[in-house]
Formats: sequence, structure tokens, C-alpha cells
Amino acid sequence: IVEGKRIDEIVEIATHCKDLEFEIIGDGDKFESMCLLVQNKKASNVKMLGAMKNEYALEHLKEASIFIMTSETEGLPMVLLEAFSYGVPAICYMTDSGVSDIVDNNLNGFIIDDRNQKVMIKKLKEIMKDDKLRKSFGKEAYLKAKEFSEKEVIKRWLEIL
Repeated sequence: IVEGKRIDEIVEIATHCKDLEFEIIGDGDKFESMCLLVQNKKASNVKMLGAMKNEYALEHLKEASIFIMTSETEGLPMVLLEAFSYGVPAICYMTDSGVSDIVDNNLNGFIIDDRNQKVMIKKLKEIMKDDKLRKSFGKEAYLKAKEFSEKEVIKRWLEIL
């Protein structure tokens, strides 16, 4: 939980979606300030879970309905691929790289341009109210994650070499 991940935006989004539960896993130099922000915003639907072993974090991810990423920049966001590998669709803000390599907008998730928080909230509510859409996105997310499997990546490298 560092500045560039913009967890503060997830907390703000949560204040507009009181009927949804948000879990934030991780630690970092902004962890304490984010805990205070949750308190100050009275965002009782946000759980700051802190750091945990990977297998426990993955258990939480398996149970998730949607993954939200508000990062300002990314390389190849492994946590997004992990979410997809469990069939968890995503809503992400567009970044210079990484997000659009994984998320196919309107197929396995939503990509929000210009960090438009109102659109993010609208799309989050839309997907959470529509089980059919969420399941369809989840299926496509799972298929997309397979494209990044070890076997597929090795195959691509061998083609290049």
C-alpha cells in the first residue's frame, strides 16, 4: 500500500457503494494513513486486512466477486493476472502499460479512462447487480489468464528466439 496504488480512491469509491464490502490486502508506507482515512470517511464497508502470506491472500481473492485496481502506473500487474486466474473480473483505471495487456474492455472487465471515479462507481454497481454479466466476465478473465501461463509464455519465447 504505497502512494502509486491510490488506495485512497478505493476508500472513496467504497463510500459511494455502502452495500458492497471491500477488502484491501497489503502493507506499505501508506497503510496507517489509509486505516485513518477509512475511519475518517466512516467507510465501515472497507476492511484493511494488512499483510498476509500469499496463500491466505489468494483465498480472499478466490472469494472475491470483482477486483478493483486504481494504480496510477503498472508494469505487468501480477495481482490482476492472479485475480483472472480465479475467474475474478476487474475494473481498472487505464495506465500507460499493463492494464490493457490483460483487461479486454467490456469482455473480461472494464477499463476506465481518465481516472473518472463516477464512471468507476457506475461500472462497479452495474457489474455487481448483474450476475450474468459478472459470470461472463469471470469466464473470459479465466481464459485470458491462461494466455499468461508458464507454458504459453515459454512457447512465445521459443517463437521469438
